[in-house]
Amino acid sequence: MEQAIRSQGYHDIQTFDNGSDCLNSLTEEPDIIFLDQMMGSVSGMDALKAIKRFNPDIFVVFVSGQQQVEVAVESLKFGAFDYIVKNETQRTKLNSVLEKIMLVRERLNQRKPARSNRFFSLFQFFSLLLTLSLLSSCTQNLFQAAGRSSRPTQPPLSAPLDYQYRLRPDDRLTLSVWDHDELSVGSVYSAQPSTELDGKYLLVDNNGEVTVPKLGKVSVGSLTVPEAEETLKARFGKSIVNPLVTVQVLNKEVTVLGEVNAPGKLVLDKDRTTLVQVLGRAGDFNNYADKRYVKVLRQQGSKVEENLFDLTRMDLYVQSNTLILPGDVVYVPAKSSKEFERKSGGILAIASGLSAIIVITRLFLSI
Repeated sequence: MEQAIRSQGYHDIQTFDNGSDCLNSLTEEPDIIFLDQMMGSVSGMDALKAIKRFNPDIFVVFVSGQQQVEVAVESLKFGAFDYIVKNETQRTKLNSVLEKIMLVRERLNQRKPARSNRFFSLFQFFSLLLTLSLLSSCTQNLFQAAGRSSRPTQPPLSAPLDYQYRLRPDDRLTLSVWDHDELSVGSVYSAQPSTELDGKYLLVDNNGEVTVPKLGKVSVGSLTVPEAEETLKARFGKSIVNPLVTVQVLNKEVTVLGEVNAPGKLVLDKDRTTLVQVLGRAGDFNNYADKRYVKVLRQQGSKVEENLFDLTRMDLYVQSNTLILPGDVVYVPAKSSKEFERKSGGILAIASGLSAIIVITRLFLSI
């Protein structure tokens, strides 16, 4: 095959043992490529599709050792210029194909420049519109500081190693007294333990007190759960021998917003829950999350503390895996390229359609 091509006056010829090497050399802008059906790990048909995606103007001639109508039809469907069978007539067929290629190239070069220029100006106009539509799509993130790259100056959020949640007004508590259902509210010892949605709970009022059956008002504000349990044990102990009392907080919640798979409110079932654990319960990051700027907001009285955490760096893992407290807001912003990535699929489909229109139009203009 190579000798036959050289005999036609072509001297700048490269040969490849496999399809991968051929595809890697497409940047050298070849005019004609002869593809064998069998090309190692990359089939000739796959190589044909890749070549046409790279540059639809390259003339590709498909070569096979057998006359297979299905292969010939499929190769022509995917953009092959012609189909040659390796047999005693292949030199004649090769000469004919090369002559046709030269004739088509000559006609393409003789097409009317005015019509072509108008067409490509229109194409460039639409390409510009598509580009502007992508570049003008910006992502709006919540809680955005004036300079995103600057991090807050206050020290990182932290909590004591012996941190325990302290009861506060509006907390919803269940009270369980073993073997005394008449004293329990939303008992965990029942067949169906209570949840906040059931409405079976004690509400801590603005004075930090709860109204307990048989006991009346009991002050629990600012107490830890174990301290509240001991307080109630002491009160119940006046009428019950060795009472077993369990208190649970139903509304220890954290809010997770932004680019996670399951945003919303999460109930913390233990005192020490870290940022990574919260994000895991929120379904992990989605594809658009900017993991470099995970934000945690924590209200301290009338002030709101904020910190940014870079979860892409292993050397900052211990510092970034901060303790999350009830009432915190965890926000995962979107990457600045979110809108581009969301629209790129549709834009690529449009671009592929335009490319097909260009090839067809150029062929018609050359006739």
